Amino acid sequence: MTTALGNKRIMREQLRRSPRLFSLVHQIKFRLSPQRIMHKWINRLLHSAHRKNSTVIASPNYLGYKGGLYNPGAVPVEGGATLLLAKAQTCHWWDAVGVHADAYYGGDPVMFMLDPALQAISSQVVSMDDSFPTDHQVGYEDFRLFRYKGAIWANHGMISIVKKHSCASTYNAATPCLSRLDPEQACLSLMGHPQLDFETATIEKNWLFFECRGELYLLYSFSPYRLLKLVDPANLAFETVIQQELSEPFCDVGGFGTMMSLSTNLIEYDDKSLLLLVHQIERRGIERFYHHWAVLVDQATLLPTKITRQPLFSGMGARGRRAGIVYVSSVIRSDNQFVFYMGEGDAYVTHATLSLDAIEALW
Repeated sequence: MTTALGNKRIMREQLRRSPRLFSLVHQIKFRLSPQRIMHKWINRLLHSAHRKNSTVIASPNYLGYKGGLYNPGAVPVEGGATLLLAKAQTCHWWDAVGVHADAYYGGDPVMFMLDPALQAISSQVVSMDDSFPTDHQVGYEDFRLFRYKGAIWANHGMISIVKKHSCASTYNAATPCLSRLDPEQACLSLMGHPQLDFETATIEKNWLFFECRGELYLLYSFSPYRLLKLVDPANLAFETVIQQELSEPFCDVGGFGTMMSLSTNLIEYDDKSLLLLVHQIERRGIERFYHHWAVLVDQATLLPTKITRQPLFSGMGARGRRAGIVYVSSVIRSDNQFVFYMGEGDAYVTHATLSLDAIEALW
């Protein structure tokens, strides 16, 4: 046993000396893995309904980005149009090893304009001005959008990248940021990192932001439910206004024993409630499956009041490299329809529509 482990370590070290060979072995292991092949095709067959009910906006090689695009933010704009902002990858993060190791988290934000029929009428790369750091290697992802005082803001992650070894990189920190988007100039300006009134972790993701009654709120976590309000705009300082444990049915709604995580920035559901999606990850074999439930939040108390009895979307039969990843990152209401924008397999931008009646039937 000791000899076998030693030989395995020696082989790994030899592979790391040759980035080309490392890349080749990585691809072979992924594409010829019996488990992955089985998961991929079984999920496609069993859950083909998802692909019938969702529409692709962008896929790998869109605008020359081989790794595809994923996790779009969305806001409505004039004339019934919709503005999206998604992360485009130079190389899919799963393939960013060996000769492509330096492409880990590489890419750019891309802005789309959709007409009222949800057809893309324009798309372009968004520049990031000199307010963004250049003194160390970072990547950016999950560009959720919201409006505050009439301007379009983006809450997104800043990922600090470090070398794992000579043929692969990883990250050792993830910091939520706030930026402002200028759609006319197709430019993002970094406003800073939100300052909270408690100590946060080195890796933080999925903070949500929304404006209510002229105030900007930050939803930090769902279970426990922790909500903060902006109290010092100049320093982006937020103060906790609600912190409480939630009871059934808001805890472990899927029964998976995993964290209840936040998905979409809150939007108006009706004149009394706000709508957001939350998700849980189900671990099944070598895959992770994302399940998203809708939640109503009372506009007066800013506390959750309802959660759907079953997921609106589940990561089954997703497009892309990871069959279990359907990640709903934004939602917009259009009359009596709700349009959900999502990333699939961390490589596709898609959308799906549900009627108000369909959602009402699930409360």
